[in-house]
Amino acid sequence: YYSSEKLPELILLDLWMPKLTGWNFLDSFNSIAALESANTSIYIITSSIDPVDKQRAQLYSSVKGFLTKPASFDMLRGLQVG
Repeated sequence: YYSSEKLPELILLDLWMPKLTGWNFLDSFNSIAALESANTSIYIITSSIDPVDKQRAQLYSSVKGFLTKPASFDMLRGLQVG
């Protein structure tokens, strides 16, 4: 069960989590977001430097940016929400 009132404005997402990859999360989230016309900004923050990952991230309209770890406070402060 989910509710659009509970969808966050901002998600910081790692691609290589142990049980659920960021790609799996994005696929699931996009199906929910499409139903609810969600206005959630997702920023991928990852240690991956693979250009294929960056290109793949651009295929998701909810992904607003691709940041490489370590992320600085100034980098995070500049993220746009919504």
